[in-house]
Amino acid sequence: MAEIASAVRAARPGLAVSAAVYPDWQSARVGVGQDWVSWCRNATIDFVCPMNYRPSSTLFAGDLQRQCQQLGGAARLVPGIGVSSQRLSAEELARQIAVARQAQAPGFILFELGPREVLDVLPRLAK
Repeated sequence: MAEIASAVRAARPGLAVSAAVYPDWQSARVGVGQDWVSWCRNATIDFVCPMNYRPSSTLFAGDLQRQCQQLGGAARLVPGIGVSSQRLSAEELARQIAVARQAQAPGFILFELGPREVLDVLPRLAK
């Protein structure tokens, strides 16, 4: 990751470098080499996007709380919400967005944008 981040920053100074990662840091570090806590602590990457694809805001909140503890806060944490993979309703999506905001995450990422999300879920959030 350090080599990739260095190459990106050399090619595009000022560009933020992030990584979409598995949500459980300890198993991700051992299983697939994603030591994302160290990457954030050492400023190898600017922020991390754990794929917290959960069917309920309670489970999502548990992941986010653990990740905030591991990172020492939410400043470098932009959680992924599995809108399509979990077939979230607009109401559940709103709850998970609220959890991310309550944790003071600087943002969130919705995965993935398909016809159901465009035509049904997202328009219902605006109401």
